[in-house]
Amino acid sequence: MTHTREDGTVVDAESADIIAKFKNGLKEYEDRQEILTDEIWHKVYSDVLGPEKRNHVRGYVLGVQFTDVPGVVTEARGMCREVHTLRAAWEQQKQATEDAHVEIKSLRLANINLAEELRHEQAVTMEAHKKKMEDSFAKMKENMMNEVNKLFHNSSSTDDERGVMENQMASKDIIDEEDCVMADQENVEVYSPIMPFDLNSL
Repeated sequence: MTHTREDGTVVDAESADIIAKFKNGLKEYEDRQEILTDEIWHKVYSDVLGPEKRNHVRGYVLGVQFTDVPGVVTEARGMCREVHTLRAAWEQQKQATEDAHVEIKSLRLANINLAEELRHEQAVTMEAHKKKMEDSFAKMKENMMNEVNKLFHNSSSTDDERGVMENQMASKDIIDEEDCVMADQENVEVYSPIMPFDLNSL
């Protein structure tokens, strides 16, 4: 990756800078208390050294390619994977948004239909209640008229009967009075004065 001497010192300032960046990159993961997996090492490696050219592996001698060092995550592979992940996430989010819009539209349509159905049922119920009240009122009115007519008829019949009875009573009183007069006349003694001579001889 970088050239170092046998005593461990770097050969130049560029190599020292690369090593420092690599250690700092790993330290950021350690500070976040993350486990330093091979994937993290490879990511820090690719971030520090930058993109490779012509499928060459960063930090290795010219001619070494990715197929020669399969443990190294190349920039192209990392970028493709990241783009693929972002695209998949975007597609998923897009699909979820479209599904949500479809569901919202469906719910809105269902609410409209439900409101129309409720209004129709309410109108039908009110009309039925109105008709029921009108029928009940008409029936009550008819019953009242029948009762009034019945009372009027009974009153007329009673008056006729009362008139007949009064006439009969009046006739009976007249008859009784005549009977009394006749009886009195029968019981009256006719006064005949005593004459000094016989009227028949005259």
